[in-house]
Amino acid sequence: MIRVGIIGLGFAGKIHIEKLSDIPYVCINALCDIDSEKIEIAKDFLSKLGAKRNVFSSRDFTEIMPHCDVVFIATPAKTHYHILKEAIEARKHVFVEKPLTTKYKEGEEIFNLAQEKGVVVQVGHVERFNDAFIFGKQYVSLPGYIKGERLSQFPGRGTDIDVIFDLMIHDIDAVVGFLNGNAVVDSVETMGIPVITDKPDIAMARIRFSSGCIADLTASRVSYRKFRKMRIFQPGVYISIDFLERRVEIYRKERENGKFEIKATIKSFENSDPMKMEVTSFISSVVEGKPFDLSEAMKSVFIAEKVRESLFFMPEGPMG
Repeated sequence: MIRVGIIGLGFAGKIHIEKLSDIPYVCINALCDIDSEKIEIAKDFLSKLGAKRNVFSSRDFTEIMPHCDVVFIATPAKTHYHILKEAIEARKHVFVEKPLTTKYKEGEEIFNLAQEKGVVVQVGHVERFNDAFIFGKQYVSLPGYIKGERLSQFPGRGTDIDVIFDLMIHDIDAVVGFLNGNAVVDSVETMGIPVITDKPDIAMARIRFSSGCIADLTASRVSYRKFRKMRIFQPGVYISIDFLERRVEIYRKERENGKFEIKATIKSFENSDPMKMEVTSFISSVVEGKPFDLSEAMKSVFIAEKVRESLFFMPEGPMG
């Protein structure tokens, strides 16, 4: 059995409990949150899922380390670096929710430490496990223009960071995945506005890559509905990916009988479960001793940092 400890028992932590409970060779052995009430709620949830309730628990994450082989970190982003460092030093395999860290230099340090200690570290870039992304990526070769929009209602969580590291990081990582190692940034232009918090809650970024590709990304956490869509344009192919609906549309220019025609491929993956897939992938990597490639997660942090550095925004939002 793989003993798992979960640090952070909010929205994401609860989902991890649910997904991990479906893996027969995994035992959730320790729980941690600074809020004692959340620990009790998590224990009750475990009991309802048929798992043991008498798990070790603590408000101090360092105290759960001896009770687990694997750690899941679902705490505010600004705490990731410190907890990651402690867990890796204790030679624990770690799954951390996005972003890896909020500073590239910290990400480099975590990468080097994980290699030194020989542990698996995986970042929760869940869209990489979205079947629509996986299917659509097969058709991406020479993207010239990428348009990404990720809109959400105000969540009341994740407000320790701006919308770039909260939401836009998902689409930045998707772009990094599509560019296959060619995500070298030439320039970045960004505009953001604080609306509810004191940090940008909506931001628009134009990222120019040395490959010639341009990515226009919009992220908002003050919208009235959820919307997560990305469009990729390249010679002869248009790809539209709806991450929320898990639907992909591909239109290709093909020659048939001496004439050019547009061929359409439309696929939906309603029953896919990206979060379960990413959790299962991580546990499999631990079992097989297969290291997770952190290079693209680090590249995503690097680009997000560049986007934040180039940010132009109003000093106070309308509700400030």
